[in-house]
Amino acid sequence: MNFKKIYYWFLVIVISILLTLSLLGYLGEYFLLFDLVVHFRFQYLLISFVLIFFTSYYKNFILILLNLFLIFINFWEISQLQKPPPRPFQSRPDFTVLHINVLNINQSYNLIEEEIQQYQADLVFLQEFSPDLEKHLKPLKKEYPYQKLLPKTNPFGIAIYSKIPLDSVAILHFAASSRPSILVQIKIKNKKIDILSTHPPPPISFSLFAERNQQFQEITKIRSQLEDNFILIGDLNSTSFSPIFKNLLRQTGLRDSRQGFGLQNTYPTQNHLLRISIDHCLISHKISVLKREIGRNVGSNHLPIYLELVLRD
Repeated sequence: MNFKKIYYWFLVIVISILLTLSLLGYLGEYFLLFDLVVHFRFQYLLISFVLIFFTSYYKNFILILLNLFLIFINFWEISQLQKPPPRPFQSRPDFTVLHINVLNINQSYNLIEEEIQQYQADLVFLQEFSPDLEKHLKPLKKEYPYQKLLPKTNPFGIAIYSKIPLDSVAILHFAASSRPSILVQIKIKNKKIDILSTHPPPPISFSLFAERNQQFQEITKIRSQLEDNFILIGDLNSTSFSPIFKNLLRQTGLRDSRQGFGLQNTYPTQNHLLRISIDHCLISHKISVLKREIGRNVGSNHLPIYLELVLRD
């Protein structure tokens, strides 16, 4: 077999694999592996752009067409995040939010505290919150007098630090698990806002895949009982490309706060090429985003997300 044939079959195999993975992602709600492959659409797109050069060099019309189709389906999915939402008229936020999955074994407590101090967000949501981190952050009590702290030695500790009074606090458990979620209510402009901080399990097995999906379904069921102004925030262990995640948005009537701000990938911090976005802030239609950005590495495998939000009339 000469080099030209090897080159041709290499392109056929690579494009076929990428195309198969891209299409199987649309079936993610039915099977764990299909759900896992859907998260890497940005990576598939980058590879397919590189393949433009190789397919053009070979001048095979079918390969060029298949690669262009591959580019189209992944670019279409990613481009949905670039559509700008309606912008509020005011230039100053009504309140600010910081979310960090700190990683429960992370001992870079100073970095976590520095990130909180730098942003000075009105509400700080921490996940994988450990007893040791709770001790280190005790001085925050002066700046953040309203707190609900549920430290755990496993990856499902959770905490809220707030400068804004918490009118109500409830501990919820989804999917018949011991993993706590925190639901709080605050008032902004004399209007009530419900905020749910939740951390579903990573879908690394069929049972955990089912649990995460069930947690999404249960959140959907309680949505009608909550205020119209609602925020769902946390490490949701899913990207927006997943059909299951899209169902969550559609059924709750929430919007991805990244709309108009791009991918803003957060996980894993150790590998830029494989990084995806699983840390989310989903908002109801009367909440607008003035600013959304990724924070610094605080020693976790997740990057923080910071938002400046406006409550529209």
